Amino acid sequence: MFINIDNKPILVFLFIIGLTFFGCKNAYHREPIIFKERIVIDEYFGKDYTDPFRYIENLEDSMVIELLHQQNRRAEKYISGISNYQKILKKQNQIKSVNVKIFNLEITKKNQYFYLKQDSTQAYPSLFLRQSFHGEEILLYDPKNFRPETKNTYLINYIKPSWDGKKVAVSLTKNDEEISEIIIIDVDLKKALPHIIPKASPSNVGGVSWLPDNTGFIYTHFPVIDKNSKNFLQNTSAVLFLLNEGPAIIRTLLSKKNNPDLGITPVDFPIVSCESENSRYLFGRIAGARNFDDYYYADLTKDTEEIQWLPLYKKEDKIYEFYFDGINIIYRTAKNAPNYKLCRTSISNPDFQNPEVLVDEDPVSVLEEFIVTKNGVYLVKIKNGVEANLYRYADNNIEKLSLPDKSGNITLSFISHEYNDLWVQTAGWASNRTRYRYDFRTSEFKEGNLYPVTKFEEMGNCIVEEVEVESHDGVWVPLSIIYKEGTRLNGKTPLFIGGYGAYGHTFSPGLDSYLYHWVSEGGIYAIAHVRGGGEKGDTWHKGGYKATKANTWKDFNACTEYLIKNKYSNPEKIVAWSESAGGILIGRAITEKPHLYKAAVIGKGFFNAMRLEYGRNGESHTQEFGTVKDSVSIQYLYNMDAYHHIKKGVKYPAIYLTAGMNDARLPAWQPAKFAAKMQLVNSNITLLSVDFEGGHGFNALTQKINKEVTDVMAFAFWQVGHPDYQLENK
Repeated sequence: MFINIDNKPILVFLFIIGLTFFGCKNAYHREPIIFKERIVIDEYFGKDYTDPFRYIENLEDSMVIELLHQQNRRAEKYISGISNYQKILKKQNQIKSVNVKIFNLEITKKNQYFYLKQDSTQAYPSLFLRQSFHGEEILLYDPKNFRPETKNTYLINYIKPSWDGKKVAVSLTKNDEEISEIIIIDVDLKKALPHIIPKASPSNVGGVSWLPDNTGFIYTHFPVIDKNSKNFLQNTSAVLFLLNEGPAIIRTLLSKKNNPDLGITPVDFPIVSCESENSRYLFGRIAGARNFDDYYYADLTKDTEEIQWLPLYKKEDKIYEFYFDGINIIYRTAKNAPNYKLCRTSISNPDFQNPEVLVDEDPVSVLEEFIVTKNGVYLVKIKNGVEANLYRYADNNIEKLSLPDKSGNITLSFISHEYNDLWVQTAGWASNRTRYRYDFRTSEFKEGNLYPVTKFEEMGNCIVEEVEVESHDGVWVPLSIIYKEGTRLNGKTPLFIGGYGAYGHTFSPGLDSYLYHWVSEGGIYAIAHVRGGGEKGDTWHKGGYKATKANTWKDFNACTEYLIKNKYSNPEKIVAWSESAGGILIGRAITEKPHLYKAAVIGKGFFNAMRLEYGRNGESHTQEFGTVKDSVSIQYLYNMDAYHHIKKGVKYPAIYLTAGMNDARLPAWQPAKFAAKMQLVNSNITLLSVDFEGGHGFNALTQKINKEVTDVMAFAFWQVGHPDYQLENK
């Protein structure tokens, strides 16, 4: 129960021991509530906020750790007790084993192909090289050889070859922590140099940028990597590493300390890059958890002891990305063009207020990506985040190119503006990614996969519907619906609906494991492209941002109601799903309209928005969601705080949550506090699975990924009443 106390002190501790019942088709035995209340009262701007599980935030407390272990054992007991669990796991292992996965493909001017590859015989990817597309595959580095004396499992999460292709910077991270160490592979010797560069994270921040003469590279250095420190991921700096010096010498190029006049904050990420081997400029940006950054540039030909950073453009110019061809800056911007336009200005006299407009804003499609080649600029436009088309701009003309197959998702890669080479990768809801090489002379796309792409028969007869749903305020929200041909739309079919809606991220089409399992079992899979994402450009992002964040979950609930009204499913058969910042989406969707959902699954999610800035890397999130230190934005945060909106006496859906103790993006206490409060009041089951050796999931072993997918699917099938996946009596 919740107790309101008048005239209370700042901290009030209340212990409650109780029992809870879990309702579903199966009869559950009574289980004690594992978490107990210890009420803390926060006062912000004259208003009190009650937090009964603040103590869970102390992840160094042995009692809290033991409680999380109990939660994990409990979740494991239930999930492992679902019938035919091994059937899902076997199928998931088969999905992964039939695919040869290629990651981080880098193609040099010498036509070298550097890439990470993982097949059915490998638990993690290794670094390979082909001297040409049809060349012999050469193993350059196996991560099992990195620090073999430790018990840690290291994965390669980033690679970057030097301009001359003679060396490769390789980033390795242990136990899904994301914080990395960088080594350098000598391509001719096929061995690692003795240098080991600590405290980096190139897969997430800035990458690696080699110097024009290949004598070293620039990366972002993280001075504090202790996840329990209040300074974790703060005061980073862009630094130079020289091969002839070693990692002990850190040469800072851009930082808060070195450049106090640039207004860099502790949570910003200074990033410096060199755009080509012939470039005379360095570009510096002050990055953060936002779409647009401040940019600077420095002339390398100037004879000065220290780098002189000159302003290039401000975040108010809304420039998302640019390409420098040695003379001009070609960029896409959302300034006065929410769907983005393509512009150009010269480096000698940059003018971002009155640039040359190459491609005007499209009123219905978002300019999502572009690259610059010798024969023109290629760009991708996407309508509603799901309908992608490829265009070529040259000689003041723009033409649409016909791809071999219809695509909902297109990504481009190239060598540089000095070459004609273009690679196009396509994907759809029911098809794996396929890579093509474009022949400019013949206007033909030729398949350019390093390995054959696996096609799944179960996905061959899928129906994909792309519709728009009217939300609470009259705005039309894109909704993708995927199911097998012949599926009966009688309101009784299990439905798995996901979304995200944050940071301007577009939820693009792709065949993921959840979709594959759900549809192959006869269910309907749906994605609600809610506001807060980037499906309809910058306006769409700002439509679910801070003060307007409520549109994110209201859009989601509107899509669910549409699916119910039109007989795709019913509330007893619907599972809501998301991850990370999508925890706000699902958390508030089920606390605002719990009757719409049978179950909810949230992986490593945000729930307690009012405490976001007090967690790992927390202050960076204030740029997207707001801060409790401001009397206005604290109202936004409270409104999006699912933890604070859990109420006694309400029947919420069954819930399955995951958390990672090594998560560098948000602490495990976010889902743990949500689970604790739900278990106190919810008559349906709430499970919390905690990975004590894992992080956010970006660098997890295949075995661990397969288990998590299987756990989620088993729970979801169980909750919607799939006869093959029910709880067995043990």
